[in-house]
Amino acid sequence: MISSQPAQAQANEVDTLKARLIPDFVSDEQQRAQEDNTTVNALATSYFNNQQANGSWNDINYNDTSRSDWAPSEHLSRLRTMSVDYYQTPTAAKMNQLSDGIDYWYQVNPTSNNWWWNDIGKQKYLGAISLILEDQLQPAQVTNILGDFPSTPSMTGANRTDISQSVIYGGLLDNDEARVQAGIDGIGDSIIQTTGEGIQADNSYHQHGPLLHNGSYGKVLLGSSLYWAYQVRDLQWAYSQAKIDIITDYFLDGDRWMTRHGRMDYSTGGRSIARPGPAVLSNETMLKRIDYTEALVPARASDTQAFRNHVNGASSGLDQHKHYWRSDYGVNARPDYLFTVHMSSNRILSSETGNGENLLGFWLGLGNTFLYQSGQEYRDIFPVWDWTRLPGVTGPDYEGPSRTWGGPSLQNTTFVGGVSNGSAGISTMKLDVLSTQANKSWFHFDDLVVALGSGITSSHTNDVFTTVEQNLLSGNVTVDGNALTSGSHALVNAGWVHHNDVGYIFPQSWSGTVSLQAQSGSWKRINESKSDTLISEDVFKLTIDHGNQPSGADYAYLILPKASAADTQAAAQSSNVSILTNSDTQQAVYHSSSQTTAIVFYQPGSLTLSGGEIISVTHSSAVLIDQSQATPSITIATPGSGGMDMGVCWTDTSGITQKSTVTISGDAADLGRSHTVTLDGTTGDCTPTPALLPEHDAYTRNGAYADTNYGSYSYLAIKDSAPGYQRSGFLQWDLSQLASAAVQSAELKLHVRNSDPTTIGLYQTADNWDEQSLTHNLAPSPGSLVAQANISGDDQWLSLDLTNYVNAQLGTDQRLSLMLQGATAEAYTAIDSKEHISAPKLVLSPLALLPSDDAMVRNGSYADTNYGSWSYLAVKQSSNSYYRKALLKWDLSDISSDSVSEAMLKLHVRNTDATTSLKLYKSGDNWSEQSVTWNTAPANGWMFAEPSVSGNNQWISVDITDFVNAELSGDKQLSFIIEGSSAEVYTAIDSKEDNNRPYITINL
Repeated sequence: MISSQPAQAQANEVDTLKARLIPDFVSDEQQRAQEDNTTVNALATSYFNNQQANGSWNDINYNDTSRSDWAPSEHLSRLRTMSVDYYQTPTAAKMNQLSDGIDYWYQVNPTSNNWWWNDIGKQKYLGAISLILEDQLQPAQVTNILGDFPSTPSMTGANRTDISQSVIYGGLLDNDEARVQAGIDGIGDSIIQTTGEGIQADNSYHQHGPLLHNGSYGKVLLGSSLYWAYQVRDLQWAYSQAKIDIITDYFLDGDRWMTRHGRMDYSTGGRSIARPGPAVLSNETMLKRIDYTEALVPARASDTQAFRNHVNGASSGLDQHKHYWRSDYGVNARPDYLFTVHMSSNRILSSETGNGENLLGFWLGLGNTFLYQSGQEYRDIFPVWDWTRLPGVTGPDYEGPSRTWGGPSLQNTTFVGGVSNGSAGISTMKLDVLSTQANKSWFHFDDLVVALGSGITSSHTNDVFTTVEQNLLSGNVTVDGNALTSGSHALVNAGWVHHNDVGYIFPQSWSGTVSLQAQSGSWKRINESKSDTLISEDVFKLTIDHGNQPSGADYAYLILPKASAADTQAAAQSSNVSILTNSDTQQAVYHSSSQTTAIVFYQPGSLTLSGGEIISVTHSSAVLIDQSQATPSITIATPGSGGMDMGVCWTDTSGITQKSTVTISGDAADLGRSHTVTLDGTTGDCTPTPALLPEHDAYTRNGAYADTNYGSYSYLAIKDSAPGYQRSGFLQWDLSQLASAAVQSAELKLHVRNSDPTTIGLYQTADNWDEQSLTHNLAPSPGSLVAQANISGDDQWLSLDLTNYVNAQLGTDQRLSLMLQGATAEAYTAIDSKEHISAPKLVLSPLALLPSDDAMVRNGSYADTNYGSWSYLAVKQSSNSYYRKALLKWDLSDISSDSVSEAMLKLHVRNTDATTSLKLYKSGDNWSEQSVTWNTAPANGWMFAEPSVSGNNQWISVDITDFVNAELSGDKQLSFIIEGSSAEVYTAIDSKEDNNRPYITINL
């Protein structure tokens, strides 16, 4: 067991640190030899025997410059093995050959086309070699090796950690405490939580942009950080407790949850999935990391011991769901299984293809799932995998590479994420890729996972499928109690399928295929540097067929881990899960064992639960309701949106409605985080009624009050009476912000506070008045009658059709004014004004709003130039003086609601240089089109959309519902920046000064 007690101080802490490192170099080399079923001595003997007189080996191509498997690195690998052998049994002859090998290396000085080998890879070997042989090295050799070790850290994330380790090696070899400190600090620089590359607030890890990498780059950073934190724990370079907590929490609350029996989830490894044995740490290495952690944070000994037991073969010690909101990644970690969902959005990248690796990984991160029980279910399946059928994925029959480094997200949707209350969780995504759209959700419970899909629509030429599973065949495959023979079998409305202790239940009609047969391939088909030797594996594959170009298709299936065929059959006949809805707007299930309802609202709305209760929300969201206690426990998340107040209403079976307002942070680190809803008895309403509020309203009174203004009152009084008692109401709307020349419908909503039975008339009137100065003596005269309404009593809403009048005003001065007069003598009516919560509303369909401001800005020598009056908005990612971006702003203050069901942004592309995409970023509102310049423009916030542009003279549509709702429940000002995504590609978008103006259409 590794000790947490400080070592006795030595006079020279550089020597103390060296003394700690060398035994680790030796044990690491022994472990590598053991994994190859040999010993260090046997390997070293072979290397010594075959080494040429000049220190080289004939079987190594020193001229190779490959990016991946760089042949010259084998030279350093052999020298490291020989160094350890020399350390164990030193002889002059061995040292002479080692010296020759070092000299030959610097004589030929090989280089790779991959910077990593030149700046990180070879230094990993040289660190061990030089410190083991330090006392025997010649001064020129020390000088050469020190020249390969950087003196200061550079880069970010895991790469910075690796380079910093080389700085430490250089400091130790040169006996330079300050240089060691620089390296330790460089590693410490990466032990932070960030929204850039590195450790995220939820303990996931990003590298190469917002891309999940716990199992690759994060694994490197963790290994180095934990190792050095432990080694310097009691030396002058020791890390602060805050940094120790960050790295150990990352290990125990991040990596541990992504690991099953020592194997990290393949979804966390990026392109390393295309390497044999990816995402695997030896038990010895994993146990060392656990030991380091236990020594550094003794307070978490119960967690480290449970993890240690799991690595040694026990159950996981985990029994919860966890959603990593920073990475669109869900984990259902239970004692007997691990189920993961890897998603992506316009914020989070899916996967990557680079260095000739992951050549067929297009569908990775687009809703793919992995289910681990033994941890061996997918071991090295990937050369033979059908890459068009990834588990969990819905999409057309397509095979190809993932996005390249630096390329845009494959997903162009905002609503992707999840929610968790610990015992249960939801993963959800709106899919939009390869001309295929779908709503996909996974509902996670302790004993099963429910997968629902709706709105599956595609214009792609190939057939569309949802893959339930594709893993290594193990044992029998049973369908509805019948064991299948090898081959491919069509399934129509099968009730259940069982394979390898997992049951799959299908509660609705469906058709698809189950395959249990050999599949062939090679590592080279997914990794150009690997062998092209043909490999064959028996594979189980289960798919749902949606046909060609489906429209509105759906699916539903249940996954039962650790279930026998009998268990599966019993669950199919009587499941503890009810599917409440699976539509384009909502997906929901009820899990009776935990009394939990899990709901995805794709737009604001309400749902009646199994027990008759009603849950309502004012924003697109994922919701968990645990009713196992007397008071329901509600947890929500708003995937992809924040910076707003969200209303949640709970109506119990007695009809009492409680409303809770939840503040959703707009900070990038918190976007998508789960929130607990507090029900404290406060009543309210969550029904959205988006409409335009009047710009002015007031009432007038004649007689002695003819010069009195009533514009600030909370009601409009109406009465047909004698002088001094006659009252008339006035309403005025500014319609200039509407984009459409005509609307399909226009409905005026008026709330009657109190009234005698009567009829009121609405008359056209002039617009030359405002609510601050209007009096009876200054009021315009009534014109033609527009509408009449009968009033029967108090507290009622009136609805009046104003479609023709609105369209007439849209075609003229774009202002609409009304005069309200009573038609029954002495009948008094009070209508709530815009100063009241039940304000007058003009409900338009479609509601299409123009921007209040738009402009482009340009850098360099044009950085102080304003372009707000131009008829187009230019965007271009370029060098100094040629970089352009656009800004647009909408004033939503006249919309009465804090949420809408749909908001679509419409932009007209005048011309573009090439097929490209545009990046849309939330921004601050403190700018105007008359004055904004590059130097005064607000900074980019989080990216909420990335629409594609395919050519000139085209309209593009972007779903910005969540963004609009966030602003409606915030300051009601919506601003964003448009930037290009491709270097030197120029795109011009028509501005509001052009006929093809930008606008937002809003559906109620």
